[in-house]
Amino acid sequence: MGATATIAVIEDDFAVRNALMFSLQADGLSVRGYESAEDALRDTLLSEIDCFVIDHRLPRMNGLDLLATLRARGIDVPVVLIAGAAGPVLRASAAAAGAMVIEKPLIGDELFEFIHASLVGGPGATMNRT
Repeated sequence: MGATATIAVIEDDFAVRNALMFSLQADGLSVRGYESAEDALRDTLLSEIDCFVIDHRLPRMNGLDLLATLRARGIDVPVVLIAGAAGPVLRASAAAAGAMVIEKPLIGDELFEFIHASLVGGPGATMNRT
């Protein structure tokens, strides 16, 4: 990974989005924040994102729907869905689309470990955890 990787954080909660962005930037990553799936999809530079962190419970378009749209657009980079309660259906749907699910609250280093392992593995890399 020569250049600084760019991470997209799509989270409608201002405080959570800013906290995630701050933590990722402090970890040496470039970060773009979006308030909604629609805001992210309007970004003409979306194909330059190296990894997506997507809140599952977004207004109007949930995280799985956004993930499906990204995949349909040919964006095949690592994705992690963050969810307050991740049941087996959500986990199975995310895994089928090549994404990982991490439950809120985000305690510990699981998100950072996923991002760094994914970036080392390159496009499409995933870590499967249940």
